[in-house]
Amino acid sequence: MIDFFAVGGQPRVEIDMAWHQRALCLYTTLDYAMGRAALHADMDTILDQLSQLLQARVLATNVEVARDHVPSEYTEAMLDLEFVLKLILAMISRLIVSNNESSPSQTPSSTNQFEISPSHKPQEYIVRILKDAITVSSSPVYHRDISSISGMIFANLIDLTSPSVQEATRRIMGLVFGENGQDSSYLPAIPSAMIEMDFGWNTYLGEKCGPGEEDAGMYMLGIVRGLLTNIRQEALVMPIESLSRWYAPAVFHDLPKDGLVLHQVLFHAIAYLCATSKDMSSKTFAFETMGHWLQQTKLHLGERSTASVDMKEALAQCINDQAQEKLTTYVLDYWEDPVDTVQHKVKNILELLLDIVYLKSTLRNEKTTPTFVTQLLERILMADGHRKSKHPILAILVGRVPIAEVVQLRQDALAQAILALEQLATAPGAAVAINAMIEKSWKECVEQDSRGAKVLIVTTTKKSGKESSADTVVSTIDADATRLARKEAMQPWVDFWLKPITQALTADNDLIRKHIGHFIFSPLFSTCPEAFWTLLDVLNDQGAVYSGYISDEKYRFNAIVLAIKVARSLDLVDASNYADLSSGVSDARGPNMRQIDISVLHSAMYHASGDIRIDVLGILCESRRSTTPVASIEYELLMQFLPLNLNSVVPDFRQKLYSHLAKFLARVRGNCYVLAREIAKLHTPVGKKNLTEADVAVMTSEREAKVAETKAFLEWLLDHIFSSIYPGASFQRVSTSLRLLGVMIKTFGIESTPLPPGSKPGDISRFPFQLPIANEEHTKVLLSCLLNPFDHCREQALEILMEFKAPFAGYGSKESVDGMVRWGLDWLKSTRAGESDSGGLVMKTVFVKYAIELGWDIQLPYDESGDLSGVKFAKETGNPAVDFTIRLQNLLRVQLEKARVNQLDAAHHHPLHGSLIGLRYLFSSIDYASPLVTNHRPLWQAVHKDMMDLVENICGIVMGVLSNPSPEGNIPATFTEMEESIDAVISSSGGDEFEQSGGPNHQVILSYCWRAIKESSALMELVLSKATLGSSILKVDGILEPSALDRAGGLFRRLLTTIRHPGAFSSVFPAYISLCTRLLNSEDATLAALPRAWLEENLDSILSDSISVTRRSAGLPLCILAIVNAELSDSRRTLLPMVMRRVMAIAAKPVSPDANQQVDLPQIHAMNVLRRLFMDAKLSTSVLPYVGQGLELSIRAFSSPSWAVRNCGVMLFSTLLHRVFGAKRVRDEHLAINGITSRELFARLEGLCGFLQGQLEVAVSQLLGAESSQDRVHPGLYPVLTLLSRLQPSLHADPADTVDGGMSAFVTLVRRCAASAIWKTREMAARALIPLIASRDLMGLVLDILQGSLKTNISQNETHGLLVQVQFLLRGHLLGEGVADRKVRQSFVTQFADAFGPVTERVLKTGCQMNRWMVLSIYTEFVLGQEWLGRDTVDEEEGAAMEMESEREEMKRLSDVHFKSIRDFIVDYAVVGLVEEKQTYRQQIGGHLVRRLMARTMISATILGVNSALSKEQASDMVRSLLEDDDYEVRLETLETLQQLLESNTDDVKTHLNVVAIHNTLINTLFKGEENLECLRVEVAMITSLGGGNPFPEGSQVKIVEFWERLFMRIDNEATGGVAVVEAILPATGNVFVQIWNDPKVEERLRIDCLNKWACSIHKFANEYQVIPLDAMNISS
Repeated sequence: MIDFFAVGGQPRVEIDMAWHQRALCLYTTLDYAMGRAALHADMDTILDQLSQLLQARVLATNVEVARDHVPSEYTEAMLDLEFVLKLILAMISRLIVSNNESSPSQTPSSTNQFEISPSHKPQEYIVRILKDAITVSSSPVYHRDISSISGMIFANLIDLTSPSVQEATRRIMGLVFGENGQDSSYLPAIPSAMIEMDFGWNTYLGEKCGPGEEDAGMYMLGIVRGLLTNIRQEALVMPIESLSRWYAPAVFHDLPKDGLVLHQVLFHAIAYLCATSKDMSSKTFAFETMGHWLQQTKLHLGERSTASVDMKEALAQCINDQAQEKLTTYVLDYWEDPVDTVQHKVKNILELLLDIVYLKSTLRNEKTTPTFVTQLLERILMADGHRKSKHPILAILVGRVPIAEVVQLRQDALAQAILALEQLATAPGAAVAINAMIEKSWKECVEQDSRGAKVLIVTTTKKSGKESSADTVVSTIDADATRLARKEAMQPWVDFWLKPITQALTADNDLIRKHIGHFIFSPLFSTCPEAFWTLLDVLNDQGAVYSGYISDEKYRFNAIVLAIKVARSLDLVDASNYADLSSGVSDARGPNMRQIDISVLHSAMYHASGDIRIDVLGILCESRRSTTPVASIEYELLMQFLPLNLNSVVPDFRQKLYSHLAKFLARVRGNCYVLAREIAKLHTPVGKKNLTEADVAVMTSEREAKVAETKAFLEWLLDHIFSSIYPGASFQRVSTSLRLLGVMIKTFGIESTPLPPGSKPGDISRFPFQLPIANEEHTKVLLSCLLNPFDHCREQALEILMEFKAPFAGYGSKESVDGMVRWGLDWLKSTRAGESDSGGLVMKTVFVKYAIELGWDIQLPYDESGDLSGVKFAKETGNPAVDFTIRLQNLLRVQLEKARVNQLDAAHHHPLHGSLIGLRYLFSSIDYASPLVTNHRPLWQAVHKDMMDLVENICGIVMGVLSNPSPEGNIPATFTEMEESIDAVISSSGGDEFEQSGGPNHQVILSYCWRAIKESSALMELVLSKATLGSSILKVDGILEPSALDRAGGLFRRLLTTIRHPGAFSSVFPAYISLCTRLLNSEDATLAALPRAWLEENLDSILSDSISVTRRSAGLPLCILAIVNAELSDSRRTLLPMVMRRVMAIAAKPVSPDANQQVDLPQIHAMNVLRRLFMDAKLSTSVLPYVGQGLELSIRAFSSPSWAVRNCGVMLFSTLLHRVFGAKRVRDEHLAINGITSRELFARLEGLCGFLQGQLEVAVSQLLGAESSQDRVHPGLYPVLTLLSRLQPSLHADPADTVDGGMSAFVTLVRRCAASAIWKTREMAARALIPLIASRDLMGLVLDILQGSLKTNISQNETHGLLVQVQFLLRGHLLGEGVADRKVRQSFVTQFADAFGPVTERVLKTGCQMNRWMVLSIYTEFVLGQEWLGRDTVDEEEGAAMEMESEREEMKRLSDVHFKSIRDFIVDYAVVGLVEEKQTYRQQIGGHLVRRLMARTMISATILGVNSALSKEQASDMVRSLLEDDDYEVRLETLETLQQLLESNTDDVKTHLNVVAIHNTLINTLFKGEENLECLRVEVAMITSLGGGNPFPEGSQVKIVEFWERLFMRIDNEATGGVAVVEAILPATGNVFVQIWNDPKVEERLRIDCLNKWACSIHKFANEYQVIPLDAMNISS
């Protein structure tokens, strides 16, 4: 055996390999029997040498090294250590452990040769390896992977060297988890440092780890994971002895003292690390280890396990109620974690946990669903539907629980899941849950059928969907009987989903309907094709058979089309199913053929809804097979459809149009190939076999006719596409046409048609015809498209032209190409960016097709006007492609010379950006690996060097403007003098500041400069990322030299740090990222080190006094962000942690008290850098570990003495809120869909809870203890309250969750804010209180608050604050998106009135007007209002109708009983206040607010039938007086209340109020002239509502024509309100005019006069200059 690892000397055989490569070589040999035998023969020698090498590498690496500067020698030694550890582990596990397990009959001496005991000492290398494994496992300097390997070695050796299983367990407990008093003197001498660290337990509890770094506790996890996977399973279930001291008591304080097994201890150790790890990668590793633990447990509890019953029972005891609760907590906390890997790990934990729970149930012969599963299912079913975790977890649970139990726990489970489809964020998870429930119900039906008729287990095919599944049954069985039997067998399944699905399909929610079609229909119809026809029967039914299944008749047609579209995609429907059912002619295809009326497709094609039109296109185009025949009717329908729909403004519609037509054209091509093969076959003897000549002729003619029909359609489509690309056509039409043309080229080719999929490489295309795509006419149309004003259209046209063969049709001569070049140059020199881009595309077309492909020498004419003697033109080379590029660069030189002479004139007449765009397009066309470049490398090297020189010159010229402190409007003195010297330019504009070609001179120059920088950066980015790189070190040739990259980096850094114009430095940012990415990925170590050096320079500049930039630190944050962003791997980022540590340290430094005058403080730049880092989408996952620290920093910044720092703190805080809560999914940021719960927040951001609590304590103490109002509000109060208010409440409080347990401190502090003298503080505190309690605890807190408001010495401010808290708590939990369930509502309705009554009486008698207003506000919302009774939108869902309606009825019944006395009291108070104390309230501050709510209270109570104080006439008279009240606020409140009640309770309004009298009052008010605009709007709308379509009532004292003319006076007199009044009155004029026209009492003359006036008004306001709202009101009129 070769002395391969000779430590301390040279090996006997010289091998030029690193140590890690040698170890890897030996590791690989273990995969082969011969290698294993060779290593086993000299195992002791090899392991002895490996142990010495390991010891040397541990000594070299177990030192602290700065993460920012790791020496290469250290990296090499660490790599050696890793591979040596892997080799040792492999040899121990494969050669020793496996050999012992496979040879149990060996002699004791051979079996125990590795034993360590008082009577036996093993080989020395075993002791060395064990010592080093302990060192590596417990040292924080090693990466987690290395620690994990050493942990497995440790576990293997402890198990291997123990004389018995009991001794192995005892040693593990004594070494890892605690002291058990055993003699361990014979074990390896463990260093004292290792004992103090306790394998990382105590280290973890220290301060050595921070955000973004690996937690020290994770090194303990390596040991635990090794024990879990590498010791004998008998040792896992061996009872352990009592320990005198636990190393980590926080982990094991709740463990039982008796009956413990090692497996259970390992679970608690892993659970501790899962709960306390800070870094996300460490937490992921902990969750993965927990998954391993559960997998091991599952395997040993399974049926195939060889474990004894006692062992299984011991393992089952490990998953007790406490363990289940902990694991469930992890799942709920981290299911919505932003890191996908964490979500995957906790999902795995849940699935394994459920499997184990069921295995436990089977082990104990339990036949019912385990209690844990039932409780978890109920908890998930009752959770907030906006939580993204709810439905994926529900889907997992549903698969393991009978569907009857799901329905028993919540009857509307399916309906609630369907409702979640209305949000994009929850739709995918909800769809998974819906499909799981439907699939579970189907399986139960099939299982039930298998015990009886067995008609559902027949294999269904596409035929079964169209005709009958009975065709697959034995022919002796009657088809009708089988069909009826299947229908009866599947009826329970159909009943489960049919009604809720149908109701959702026909509801007024396009998103739900779209998601049902996208997510639900395909698996539903695939499961059982009869489901489609059953659903279609329900949707087509117009009778009473399915009454209640259709939510809204308006959307029945939408649902039918959507269902047919999905069925067509599954081939359940094809053209043979279409029939004209309206003709009444019977179909000859048989009674079993299901048919669809062709009128459905015709109606859908012309429907106003784009969704329906695109669905009908899907019906025509979709098919599973690419060779499905295309029917003539499909061609006809498409020829009707396409001309109407190429101009859609909806991007989603256009995208689906492309997708559908691409599938259809591929199907057409496949069908044509089939027809061509069939025609060819009919001309062969094989094809003619058994056919007559007449038969052959007929069959051939049929197929040729079909080919001719297809050709005619495709030619029509091609002509239609090009006829749609006309000058002035809309973007949508041109873009759609070009996209379809691209699809046609891809499908049918230009010169030849591509072969269908599955063809052999040597096959020849035998397509029956070729489309004339690249003719002269089409080429000219596409070239003209290069001038289209829209970028996307230009790019599409260029992409198509690049497919054409050179030379183009019509451009085959030099003269024609020269004309194209001159045409392109004219556009290239334009001052408009879009026109310059068009010129660049023309240059690219000429360059690629003529200079490169044909090798033509194309000349570029320069502008000969002016003196060009100062221009140093580059020499031409004779290479057409190189020379074309050089000529365009020479054009840029001419423009540069113009700029040096007169920059203002150059900005107007010689812009730089066009030439730069052209060069960018040219360089983008170069293939650097082609012979064009490799054979002429020196020429291209000179061109690229010349290009970089030009870019630097351009930057130097424009830098004077862009680096000016005020680049938006300041022209330096040199430009002012220049302006004075160009009299011709000034005189051309009449001496005005404005030039004829482009606006103010300073804006022209600024635009000229930043566009030059933008295009220069884009050009550099392209070249630096695409051009090949030469290197003498790597011995490769390239176009660019390494120095060019360093030079470009210097240029970009200079631009980013000196430019003041945001648009300019933002355009440099992408180029800098591309450069840094290439450098960091370079194999040249010198180049790879450049970005780090640049980053260090940028970080140092933050502290430099010389830095002086504009607001938000200008380009400095981008300069740092670009380098950090260039690291592609999230798992191995080293620059980001370094940047975060240094920048946060700078930002956290306190500023001096007099710093308020400075705007360039280092702290400001640091916070602006942090803001950029947190905003970046690419770093969204990587920065998560720093979010908590960033929030602390931003909140502290609110207290800074410097205004600039405070301003930066506000912006950083706003950015971090977005990073924590994500983008707003709906407008209201406080809705549930926009938030997360407190448990989720503080589980993700550990440490933040304590900081916020501390800040809140200080802020509240200052708020309540300050003597003056000036010092009252602590700056940190509002951000803390804002953060808390964005959280969302949960239904249940989790006692096992320490986070929820910590919420009580927040509740106490926030409640104290009620005594603040500042209204905003009281309101924000009330909003922040909502998520701090669970809904089940709502009434306890509300009652406590109400009791506190009855204190004797309480201020009006505190009373108001307490009432606001009550109001917001009830709103947050009971209204809208609240999570309160039935029990919470029951507790509210039964307890609230008794507590609120005394408060009401006290406040209304002694309180101020604002507190009275608060009491009345709470009363109108929750005592009189009915919105809290339940969700109206689910009343009609299956199951939900009964439960939710019964809940509403119960709440209404209970409220009538419990709220009666307080209702009577409040109504009496409101009536008296409105009648007797009107003047008193009007004279007091806030009195109008009280009167408004009194009016609402009186009207609502009257209409709801709870106002016993007033009769109908009295109530009507009071409403009429309120409509004429002097305060417009009271009038408006009265009008809005009446309007709302008319919409919801029209009959009750007419029952309890005199509607005619109120109607007349409104007419009189309008006739006299309503002064308030808002009142006018509502009054105009209400006169139509009250009149039932007739806005003018019968018997009015005012004549209808006079009233109408008075309305027109308000429209014509602009002084009475202007456009707003016109918008309010216009709709009423139309309604009143209709009534006048239909009224026979009105004279004909007056009617004609009214008609003329009305028509004139419509004409007056119907023009393109009117605002959109006025135009809409005009149309309404």
